[in-house]
Amino acid sequence: MRFFIVFLFMILFLSSGCKKITEPIGGPIGNYSFSFTKGNYWSYAALDSTWYPKENFPYVRTGRERVSVLRDTVLNNGQKVNTIYCETGDLGDFDYVRFAHDSLCFYSDLDGKLKNLFLFPLTTGRTWTVMNEKMEVIGQETIKTKAGEFQTFHVKRYVSRADYYGETHYWIANHIGIVKRFDNLFFTINKIRNHSYLNLVWTNVK
Repeated sequence: MRFFIVFLFMILFLSSGCKKITEPIGGPIGNYSFSFTKGNYWSYAALDSTWYPKENFPYVRTGRERVSVLRDTVLNNGQKVNTIYCETGDLGDFDYVRFAHDSLCFYSDLDGKLKNLFLFPLTTGRTWTVMNEKMEVIGQETIKTKAGEFQTFHVKRYVSRADYYGETHYWIANHIGIVKRFDNLFFTINKIRNHSYLNLVWTNVK
């Protein structure tokens, strides 16, 4: 199963979508800034642990996921975004990300279908809704990774889908983005339980 999405900025979002805005893609939001300059990348250690109850069989896969900023592009609604390439093993996926105004938006396609959203400023206790799922800022935490030690905000998503439910956790550091992610999901049809982890091991973002 493939639940290393990621990125960054590892991310989720308002059912009503983002406002149409005209500011540049990057730039600060209060005390926050994230860099989606072409050539920037993030490399994560990935662990996917899945339990199959009928076979009484655990499946564990480890690897790396690399997220790279490829280029600027424009959504069909005219919004300027960055193209992100997320690679897991031999598989690849493209996302589109926009950081501006008060939000960090991830889109799944050029039609602008919202995939993920973080609202800024991140403050403990703040909540919002993404695709009818609650997002909550749990608090501030210091996270140690192979890429260094980061002061982060811990954001939790309460996942509720037709065929699975659970939680997704993100730890977001100023300027760097998502430095850690954890999924705890339960699939109702076949009773499969999945845990997946992403931990930052290297980035060229300074």
